[in-house]
Amino acid sequence: MPRVSVRDGLERLEANITALRDLIDERDRRYAERDAANKAAIGKAEDAQHAYNNLHNDLLRRLDQQSKEMIGRIEFGLALKSLESGIADLRSSRDTGAGRDTATDTVRTGQRWIVGTAISSFLTLLGLTLHVVLE
Repeated sequence: MPRVSVRDGLERLEANITALRDLIDERDRRYAERDAANKAAIGKAEDAQHAYNNLHNDLLRRLDQQSKEMIGRIEFGLALKSLESGIADLRSSRDTGAGRDTATDTVRTGQRWIVGTAISSFLTLLGLTLHVVLE
């Protein structure tokens, strides 16, 4: 190995220390930039998560309200059975002719009212005519 003077050795050592200090400073700057970028990203992620949570909670509230407004499965089954029973009763009355008889009775009642009104009107006119003729 060649001999190096103490001064040259100290200068090299000082140059190495300066280079290492510059390297450390550069890395510290980069780590600080990364830290700032990470903090900004975390802030944005937290804001996005907060917005998502609000939307999700709104959706859950709407679904809860919708489920409160809907008829339950048991109540629907009971209502459906009641309707089916009513339909079956109507079909059986139609099959036995009860519905037709009711309609016929209604028409006959109307016809009787018209005939009665016509007869009373005729008798009233006949009475007026006789009263005028006899006097």
